[in-house]
Amino acid sequence: MKVPSYFLVIIIVIFGFLCGSTAYFYNKSRTNTAVSSGKNITTFNGDIAQSSQPDTSSLVDANTKPATPHGRLSYPANVVTIAAGDSLASIAKKMRITGTILAQANNITNVNSIEAGQELAVPKVNKNTDYYRLNFVVNDDQATALNLQLRTVTSSDSFDPVKVAQTSTAPYFSIKKTDTFILAEQDLSKGTAVVTDKMADHTAVIGLIQPKITGKNGFWAVVYIEQQDNPQ
Repeated sequence: MKVPSYFLVIIIVIFGFLCGSTAYFYNKSRTNTAVSSGKNITTFNGDIAQSSQPDTSSLVDANTKPATPHGRLSYPANVVTIAAGDSLASIAKKMRITGTILAQANNITNVNSIEAGQELAVPKVNKNTDYYRLNFVVNDDQATALNLQLRTVTSSDSFDPVKVAQTSTAPYFSIKKTDTFILAEQDLSKGTAVVTDKMADHTAVIGLIQPKITGKNGFWAVVYIEQQDNPQ
């Protein structure tokens, strides 16, 4: 039986349409996935996947643990407890970082002042910027309690990322509560913000998230502090 030529043309047109539609929706899906996974990089990069290049992150993770919460909403994710006989230099060598950056991260001006039992926060290199960063853990129990407390409140310092940064980041990287903190970026739809504290020799870049509710009535918690060089 001979197939009419117009029928073959129709089949070819339909096949082409299906192929084109499949490619369109596939590419659209890839674009949406890239956006939702954080590939549209903004100043806040706390949740962006890190490079696979060798660094000291795994070494720091293996030799540290989260700090003692002490009732805090967020606290350093990587600390080492000083043992008898430890020095700042020996701890830094073990973590493969310099004693200088370890002292700066903990605002230590006298290297001989550390004592056994003291907790030191250990910074890691952020592979997106190549600067040293202290990462923080959000205490879920405290976040839940604060969320319940603020549910019917319309005004609170906890709703202001600048005030949260001011009260939650000293003395890491020489930050003081009396410094001038500036809101560099805020995205209420994502619940992310960046606050900067420019000091004489460096700038502290502070990343915050809204761990429960996003928007103007969502409270903020610190998730990282990064020490960056001041522009020349």
